Amino acid sequence: YPVLLKINRLDESIKQYISTNVLQIKAIESLIDMDREDILLISNWINKLRLSYNFQLQFIDYIRDISRIKKSPISFILNDAYLQELMRDEKKNIPQKAKEFMDYLRMLRNPNISRYQDLFEKNVKELRLPDNVRILNPQFFESKGYRMEIDFSNGVELKKVLSEMTEEKFNLKSIKDPWVNE
Repeated sequence: YPVLLKINRLDESIKQYISTNVLQIKAIESLIDMDREDILLISNWINKLRLSYNFQLQFIDYIRDISRIKKSPISFILNDAYLQELMRDEKKNIPQKAKEFMDYLRMLRNPNISRYQDLFEKNVKELRLPDNVRILNPQFFESKGYRMEIDFSNGVELKKVLSEMTEEKFNLKSIKDPWVNE
């Protein structure tokens, strides 16, 4: 009940977001103890990006963490030139913008991820795999293991690619987590 009492003191636009299910109650619970201006700013971004329930909670966590780590106000973080340009990009739809927005916040929160991504991609490129084979890391290295994708049109072609992949020239043994042996 204390959350409901605090909701009553929020701006009308935030109440509107709650009543139209733009903002989920759990998100409001995460926001409720912040400054009114920050609550409004974050709520407006959640609305602009049409963030799902899980992304709302992640968004709030990322913003709070980045603000704490960088010792910067939330308004400064959300007025970042990259984020502003992303929102003006007419070539991208809202889900694409939301994904890039969240990816960017994740990178700000943990800058090593970007470096690890670059190292991993460099190592995979050095393998000189066939054009129809890709090795992918889990997004932001948040889960264990890697994925290999192979494009093929029939079983004979697949068997040929798999046979090629076992050849030593591709040095698949060199695939490892990018932070190993740093």
